[in-house]
This record gives sequence, C-alpha cells and structure tokens, in this order.
Amino acid sequence: MDDIFFKVVLWLHIMGLAMGLGGGMANSQIGPAIGSANNETRPGLWKLQHGVSRIAMIGLVLMLITGPLMVWMRYPDMSTLSHLFWLKMVLVVLLLAAIFTVTRAAGKAEKGDLAAAKIMAIAGPISGLLSAATVLVAVLTFG
Repeated sequence: MDDIFFKVVLWLHIMGLAMGLGGGMANSQIGPAIGSANNETRPGLWKLQHGVSRIAMIGLVLMLITGPLMVWMRYPDMSTLSHLFWLKMVLVVLLLAAIFTVTRAAGKAEKGDLAAAKIMAIAGPISGLLSAATVLVAVLTFG
C-alpha cells in the first residue's frame, strides 16, 4: 500500500512539474506578445496570462506539497540526503523568489508600469533557467 501511495504522490509531483514548466513556457511567449500588443488585444492576452499562471501556480503548490511528502516517506532520517539534495533545495528557494518577482512585476506591468515589464523580462528567463537547473539536480539526486 505504501508503494502505491508513494507512486500516486510521485505522479502528482510530476503533474505539478508539467503544469509549472508548461505555464512558464507559455508565459515566456505571452509576455513579449503583451508588450507588443495594441490596446484592443492586450486585455485578452492578459486574461490568457492569468489563466496560464493559475495553472502554473497550482502545479507549484502540488510540488511544494508532494516533494517534502516524498522525501519524508523515503528518507525519514534527512541526514542521509546528499549535498545535491541540499543544492536542489537552494535552487527551489531561488526559483520561488524569481517566481514571486515575476508575479509581482506582472501585476504592476498590467497596470502600466513599464519598469515592472523590464523586471519581468529579466526575472522570467532567470526563473526558466532555475527551473531547468532544479529539475537537473533533482534527477541527479534521485535518479
């Protein structure tokens, strides 16, 4: 039973990963389109951006719940975890900071703040790189 439960939690974690990465990739295309859109199409693109971001955030929450649960299930003694695991945790914290920065800047950019749009243009790709690095280190850590 424990093995089946772990596999269901792992599936949820992978679904969260797909939702988060997919949302980030979609928004990497929607963001620049918003910047070059006219006043007629911009509101529709913002609506799309909000929907995609909601999916990505649900995925992020899934990962933040299922990740620690899986670690607790497989590694009750956390002292046995490798340095790569702790590197992954540092990357997760940095990724969360980047996502927070992008989300906050998006809210300001939607209200017309051009400086916030520039922050999005920098923090967005950084969050993409951090996502890729986090997944790579997770694969190296857990196989």
